[in-house]
Amino acid sequence: MGTAQKRYLVEWTPWDRVKAEAVKRGMPADGEVGDYVCIDAYERNRAFPSFSLARVFARKVLPNDTWSCPRIRRQVLVPNDHDDLGNRVEPMPTFETEATWEVFEDRPDPVEASPDWRDAA
Repeated sequence: MGTAQKRYLVEWTPWDRVKAEAVKRGMPADGEVGDYVCIDAYERNRAFPSFSLARVFARKVLPNDTWSCPRIRRQVLVPNDHDDLGNRVEPMPTFETEATWEVFEDRPDPVEASPDWRDAA
């Protein structure tokens, strides 16, 4: 059959956008951002064809990430021919995560062979 198609998704939440929206909604200087916006609503992601490119990009966005730890997810394209109830439907492949790495400022670069956790794709 061949090798499954992979992509490496970098996920991060830009602090400048989160804070700007909270201020726009009336947050005072000593306010708590989470009281004014749903931080998760500002999460962004970008796909890369290789782990090394994703790692470089994750390091680039790390200083502006709200949580100070962008994530890299290795995803594989899998056949999806069942709906949420288990009924057979017209096939529509989807990407599913099989491994995740977190990138931190004070830790060495992640290594593809050693993910922080694995999922069943």
